[in-house]
Amino acid sequence: MGSLIGKMDSQRESEQFYPTPDFVAKRVVTLAGLMDYDADEIPVILEPSAGTGSLLNQIPCDLNYLEYVVEPMMENIEILMSDNHVVEAKTFER
Repeated sequence: MGSLIGKMDSQRESEQFYPTPDFVAKRVVTLAGLMDYDADEIPVILEPSAGTGSLLNQIPCDLNYLEYVVEPMMENIEILMSDNHVVEAKTFER
């Protein structure tokens, strides 16, 4: 665990990486109204700077949705993939 914290600290310094606190992520997902979709609608979620998945991990597991995840940092991509998120791109640039 100590090595993970050390990695996170170096990421914060070099990439200005600041994960969203869980209580904020929960509130954002609630305000997004994802549970308000009709059964025949599938929400599409764009996460342009996914970090370690703080927001994505607050989405209810039983919700049927499509996600488009973008994250440039390899350490974060590995974390996202371990949580079963598919990272579509490292950047929006071509």
